[in-house]
Amino acid sequence: MPIRQGSRGFTLIELLVVIAIIAILAAILFPVFAKAREKARQTACLNNQKQITIAFLMYAQDHDEMLPDKGSAWGAISLDRGVLKCPSKSRLLNAYVYNGELDGVALGNIDKPELKAVTGDGEHAATAATAMKKASFDNVAYDSTDFKTERHGGKLIVSFLDGHVELTSTVPAVSVSLMNGSGPPVSNGLQLWLDAQDAGSITKDGAGKVSLWADKSGASHNATQYTGSAQPVYASSALGSFAGLTFDNSATQYFTLPNFLTGATAGTVCMVLKCASRPPAGTNNTGPPVGDFGTNASNNHYTWTDNNHYEDFGSTTRYSWASNTNIASVHQACFISAPNDWRAYNNGAQAFSSNTNTVSWNSAPLIGTSGPQYYFNGSIGEILFYNRALSDTERQSIEAYLKTRWGF
Repeated sequence: MPIRQGSRGFTLIELLVVIAIIAILAAILFPVFAKAREKARQTACLNNQKQITIAFLMYAQDHDEMLPDKGSAWGAISLDRGVLKCPSKSRLLNAYVYNGELDGVALGNIDKPELKAVTGDGEHAATAATAMKKASFDNVAYDSTDFKTERHGGKLIVSFLDGHVELTSTVPAVSVSLMNGSGPPVSNGLQLWLDAQDAGSITKDGAGKVSLWADKSGASHNATQYTGSAQPVYASSALGSFAGLTFDNSATQYFTLPNFLTGATAGTVCMVLKCASRPPAGTNNTGPPVGDFGTNASNNHYTWTDNNHYEDFGSTTRYSWASNTNIASVHQACFISAPNDWRAYNNGAQAFSSNTNTVSWNSAPLIGTSGPQYYFNGSIGEILFYNRALSDTERQSIEAYLKTRWGF
């Protein structure tokens, strides 16, 4: 009589093959599920901003075609809180920002509504008013940094004034000044504003020697005379028909500043200046109007030497700002730096750039020198110092402001 065989279980090899198949299927399907979830979040976010934009447009229809002002915009539309929450940023009660440039604007004054952002993924926390700055409001975009691109795979969702909403990698160019009066058009990150046209910000003696140049940014980073009797001189016509502080290449004739750059990874300096002399090529005997605030990995100082050159003080390398520059005229200079992004502009035109130098912003800036031995020879009218790298749009708006203010 034949012996009956019992039922056989899985062998170890068979079990491992099954597990491997399951792992492969999971590796294939999990990203699909993740993409599906993100697509669902994007759709919800698109719908939210669509409803918000319709609400703003309905408000305008009921108020003589005028959009709400930025201080009361979110309260004016009275939407359910759920519409204000982005599924990818659920901790925020309101995950969107309203374009501050639309503050009380008439719809008929906007030429291309299809290009004008209304809302976008973003954050902005309100700030209190100071003597020099206006108050800012929650969830209002004052510049491009208030928009956030980390929620939807490196992109953001933006709604536009014609009613359409899109997922885009282009951050809206927004610039709303928080400065009181006729201040610079960009205020976010402004750590120093020295302005020779404001005589009240300058402390001087009867001979015009300046001991203090007060900061107008609201950050109280005042420029103080270093030491000794050599001091910059205030003159009402130092820059053509405009006032300025004149430095004559004298030792100790410079200002020191607090170290407000600690922890910053990028920065921007914009200034109005007039150079009295140009140092000979290959020499370092004339210093910069602003210096000693950034170094590269080799600890070489990078800064301006005059309105026609950009120099590495660690070597004799000299980079031309522009050919045939008249050094006797007033110039606006703009210097932007971020890790692997190093650019200098002269009167709006890019004069130098590099993407190989990494900058450290950990030393206190000096006005009129880069340190002992190298002193500036010329006049300075205005300095704007930011602790972040401005966008090209922001830089251009500041250049336009300086151009108008100083009669370029």
